[in-house]
This record gives sequence, C-alpha cells and structure tokens, in this order.
Amino acid sequence: MKKFIIQDLFDNSIQEIWCGPWKVEFQYFCNPGKENLPPILILGGAFQKFHSFKKDVRILMQEFPVLLVDLPGQGGNEQLSGDLNFDLMADILIDFLDEIEVEKVVPIALSYGSAIGYFMAKNHSHRVHKLILGGTTTSIRSSVSLLLEESIHALKRGEMEDFASGVVLNLMNYSRRNEIKGGEIIGKKLLQNIRNLSENEKVRYIHNTKRLISMSIPNDELDVETLVMVGEFDNFTTPYECFEVSTKFKNSSFAIVQGTDHLASYERKELVNKNFLNFALGKDMSKLNGITVWDKKEYPTDLRQLDPRFEVEVNAFLDAENGLVIPVIVKDINHHGVRMEASFYEADFFEQKSWKLKIPQMDLSHDVLLFNQEGIEFRGIFKKCCLESNAKMELMVKDLEALGVSQVCA
Repeated sequence: MKKFIIQDLFDNSIQEIWCGPWKVEFQYFCNPGKENLPPILILGGAFQKFHSFKKDVRILMQEFPVLLVDLPGQGGNEQLSGDLNFDLMADILIDFLDEIEVEKVVPIALSYGSAIGYFMAKNHSHRVHKLILGGTTTSIRSSVSLLLEESIHALKRGEMEDFASGVVLNLMNYSRRNEIKGGEIIGKKLLQNIRNLSENEKVRYIHNTKRLISMSIPNDELDVETLVMVGEFDNFTTPYECFEVSTKFKNSSFAIVQGTDHLASYERKELVNKNFLNFALGKDMSKLNGITVWDKKEYPTDLRQLDPRFEVEVNAFLDAENGLVIPVIVKDINHHGVRMEASFYEADFFEQKSWKLKIPQMDLSHDVLLFNQEGIEFRGIFKKCCLESNAKMELMVKDLEALGVSQVCA
C-alpha cells in the first residue's frame, strides 16, 4: 500500500517520509482517474514553500498527479543538510520515491532545484518520464559567484537590509522591472519575505548557496526527453547559459518566456504551467503566445549578450578605502558591471576584490567586485546591496544612452 494521502487543494497538511537519517516533506494531489499517470514532481528554488505552488498545482493536476517535495534544507524542511551535494540530494529523492512506491515522475526542477533534477536524470534516468528544467546553468559564472559570496558575508554580519536587497537584485533583472508584468510588486514581496528569515532559514541559505557556488554539471549527453525553460531577461542564469544546458540532452527543447526574468514561474504562472503541460503531454509548445521555442542546435550570437555595454573612455579611480587608490580608464559599462584599464600594473592589488569605483565626471561612486584580470585590464561587477544605489546606477546608464555612446553587444 502506498505511503501517502491524496490531498485536496484546501488541505495544507505536510506529509513526511524518513529515508534513513533524512526527512522528506511532501504533499500529493490527484484528480480521480489520473492515479496511474507519472506524477509531476515540483522541486522549487530558493525561498519557495509549498504554498507558493498552489496555483501551479491547480493547473497541473488537470492532467497529472502532482507531488510537491521538500528535500532536507529546502523550502519548509528545516533539517540541515550542509554536507550533502546535488548527487546525494538526487539519491535521497529516489529513496523517497521508492518509499512511496512511485516508479516514474516528471520533475519540474526550477533554479536551485534544477541541479537536483539534472543529477536525478543523470544517475537515475529510468525513473524520469520527462524532465523540465527552469533557470538553470552548467555552473555559476564567476561574477555571480562573487555576488552570492557577498550575500553570505552580509548575512553573517547581520546586515539584513543589504542582504535582502542583494538577493532580490541578484535574482531579478531589476532594470527590466517595467517590462515585466507585476515585476516590481513581486520584488517588494520577495524583499519583505527575505528580511524576515528565521535563524534556521539563514543557516540553510548559507548551506544551499555554498552548494550552488560549487556546482558543476559534467559534460555528459543524457538520454532523457527534456525541456529547458528560461525568462527572456534572466540575468542570473542567462538564456544562453540555459541553452547550453539544453545541449546536454539528446532529445531536448529550449523555450524562452517573454517578458520575464529568473522568476518566470511567478511572473507568468499560467503561461509557464500551460507550457509545462504541453511538453509533458507531447503537444506543440510553439503555439502558445508568449513562448518562443528555439532550435537547440544554434542560439543567435546577437542574443548572447543580455544587456548592451556602453563604450565610454572615462577617467576614474578605484578606491580600496584603506589608502590604496588606483587610477583607471573605464572602457565600457552598464548597470551590471564595468571593464577598466589601469594606468599601471601591480601583481597583488587584484587580491583586493572589493573597491569603490569613483567617476568624478559622472558624480558616480559605486561598490564594485573585481573578478577578472588580463594584464592591466580588469572586469568588475557592481555590488548589489541597496535598491537606492541601484536606481542611481540605472540613471547613469540612461544618461550614457542619451549621450549616444556606442554599444558593445559581443
């Protein structure tokens, strides 16, 4: 007899199964006549709990049973799991399916959860009917890793306002919020939720973020039918990064959700879930208004650069605020980062990663983290820890546009 209860949408009770030392929390929903179909299994991203998926369940259970699952350290599951990697998380998920006697599932693995979904398909492909990955990447790029590490530092220092603002600005493409329906409202709600994290949730954020930073998807080609989905303006796991993941599968589809960023499943919930169902049912996804399906063999070069950079040739300086000042020339810039050329080379000054970039001509001063050096040329990403300073950065970019500064899109 299967070890779960079929719940209705108004039943918020949490079921649990122990897989050795690890607790798995879940909810199970199924309409009559759908019991023998492979369940859609939702693995959420950071800060998502079961109540986040109520509307998703309502749509998805029209065609399939639905399992909401929180593995140790995820969602509402407070069990700490700092020593686990994504491979072991996938193994626990399989142990859980064994316990509840479910043979195959259709994982919807979003953001942080996408790595678990990938390793489930890699190590246990016979248990995956079809796979859906959203907001994913083969590895976290160096500039984003720096921002994630900075968020951990802010959290450990107890700077909750900087921490919460930084997380929101990392996950959302805030500069495109006016192009995203409800984007600003979603951002404010997320900001409020993060400000109020419990002590347990803070520890779990650190564990999960460190696990994410160290993640690396191997260069294997998997034989699982897969949909990789991404928001048009996603600057956390960019469309091109998601496209690269889609090439890891022999049989895959790649879809872009228009007018969304990394939080596409919030911003266009109904459209996204209809797309999931079309894929799971083997229907044509290209007919949905708002979804663009690309041939996974090629991704247009002109779309790889999500936001243009502006050539400026402006004199500036980097200030470590400890007496060390480095004159630089800003070569190109946008509201995400900057490329600079120093007037002299010091082998060790790059070891100081956190600087204040000051551009007197533009009355601009903003925290920047250096992440790449080639001789006297440096790249930096702007620290995201304050909505007000980010707004000033946006105004600076608009001023550059107004001046007709040339764009660099390669």
